[in-house]
Amino acid sequence: MDLAFVIDGSESISRADPGNWQKVLEFVASFVDFYVVRPGSTRVALVQFSDIGVIEFNFTTYSTAEEVKQAILGVQIRNSFTNTHDGIVKMRQLFTPAFGDRPDVSNVAVILTDGEHSRETPDPVPEAERAQGEGITMLAVGVAQANREELKGLSSEPKKEYETYWMQESFDDLAEVIGSLRSTSCTKPSELRCKAGW
Repeated sequence: MDLAFVIDGSESISRADPGNWQKVLEFVASFVDFYVVRPGSTRVALVQFSDIGVIEFNFTTYSTAEEVKQAILGVQIRNSFTNTHDGIVKMRQLFTPAFGDRPDVSNVAVILTDGEHSRETPDPVPEAERAQGEGITMLAVGVAQANREELKGLSSEPKKEYETYWMQESFDDLAEVIGSLRSTSCTKPSELRCKAGW
């Protein structure tokens, strides 16, 4: 599996509590532990979106879980507005051969946001639908003031809460969704995809 995380790095993440950004990174890093990360198995990439989408690293940048987690925990928040659309544009770029995407494995993206797209930016839902049309399974996690309808629109079919999208009240609650996220993205644990026994 090629697994991309698309995380909101807007100013609202850290406005109430500067520690929220670290909680986001720790959530993403802990999720990596469910997978066998190596070149022939699961590979991980990361996009941060704020004023623009930025590819922090692609599928070929790191080859072990420890390298991936260290890179995730070192990402600096951009701290601007919320251009979810451009984050998904950059995510779609990741799922191409130029950024290490493999044509013979499943493509999964986990998007995490605490709000909705800024009014001066394009609606991200049509871009998410394009990604899904290209075979990318999109799972969406909303926290705090996330817009439920937008979150639902970003997620893949059946667009069902607790199956393809999740809403959490606070950043402290993020860990609660890991189990069901894992169940959706990793339905057949194997040596080549996910760690068994979780």
